[in-house]
Amino acid sequence: MRDALQFNVCRQLLDLYCLYRSRWVRMCGKKTKTEPKSFDVYTLMNHIEGKEAVCVFAGKHATKFLTVDIDLLDPDIVHKVIDTMVEMGIPKDHIYVSFSGGKGYHVDIFFRNYVFNNYTQQFYWAMIDRSGLDPAKVEFRPTPGQAIKLPLGVHQKTGQRCWFVDRDTLEPIKSFDPIFHIEKIDQGIFENLVRGIMNEYMRKAYGEEAVQKEEQSGGGKVKTKVCFDSLKVEQEGTRHNIQAKVAGRARMNGLDYDEIVQAQMDWYMQQDKSKIASSEEEVRAEAEALAAWAVNTVHVKNNPVRNNDPVPVSKIRITKQMVPYILKAPTKAGRLVMFLLTAFCAKYDDVQMSMQTIANYVGVSVQAVSDAIGRMAADNLLVKTNTM
Repeated sequence: MRDALQFNVCRQLLDLYCLYRSRWVRMCGKKTKTEPKSFDVYTLMNHIEGKEAVCVFAGKHATKFLTVDIDLLDPDIVHKVIDTMVEMGIPKDHIYVSFSGGKGYHVDIFFRNYVFNNYTQQFYWAMIDRSGLDPAKVEFRPTPGQAIKLPLGVHQKTGQRCWFVDRDTLEPIKSFDPIFHIEKIDQGIFENLVRGIMNEYMRKAYGEEAVQKEEQSGGGKVKTKVCFDSLKVEQEGTRHNIQAKVAGRARMNGLDYDEIVQAQMDWYMQQDKSKIASSEEEVRAEAEALAAWAVNTVHVKNNPVRNNDPVPVSKIRITKQMVPYILKAPTKAGRLVMFLLTAFCAKYDDVQMSMQTIANYVGVSVQAVSDAIGRMAADNLLVKTNTM
């Protein structure tokens, strides 16, 4: 009959680590397999008994814990992570360290309620920025695609048990007792902490005022630092259009290509990731496309082009995906704009029209035209070439 203590340890592991149970990783001997089925306390009993090791993922939108996975047996790095977390506002006695069983340590913090993944990711990257540690050796876990091995099991290659350790000496505590004394951090306190950290970064990036002008020497060009507080993703499926507005507003205020890309990524980091289905890599790719669109299309506010400056002209070619895409356009304005461009391209091959001209043709606002073209650009439905 299985030990009652071990059963209670498994229940604690479920409570602390397991928000998402529908997919997990089984490590047995030299074999590793992702299991597309749910697990329970009896699965974890095999983990505790050392028959196999269980690794868990974050949920699609949220997690119950944050792990910094240190792939080095270096006490200085472990203490650097702990000290940086403390400097950022995490109480030291709420930080827990366990031996990975192989070549490193796991530094964990736990939440009283689930926390959205964007908060844990922002906290991790702020910790990396402040500590100067290498994110390739000090990794963020868990994510919806990257699992982390639970503690107190047996490493399937080394045969060593993954005990919790003393956070100061890193000496193993060869007992299951620590799992019953873990203190969780309140969800609201952690989220407010992360908001404060990110606001600090935003103040450094954009200054204390929402809009701050700075003169550039030689060109007579005025750049304006931009605040995107009013452009928030409130529901799924709206991120494309709102990101296009971010790019357009950044260009209107004088930012160049690289600055527009960075402005979009800064904006993205402030959004609620539970309402965004795209990955960070996909958002960055669209940020680059939208920056190119904005540079070639959007007029810089209060910055008339000098007579000796060439005026870039944007040409739009419609790709083969356009016709089926028209039928799926989410707004009437979008369908009208895309239909107009399709018709003109069929007749003239190349189209050169201002947004005001397009708006006049289809009877919608310039903003509606801008939104429609921004969405089309984000979905790679427009190919732009510059002529002088």
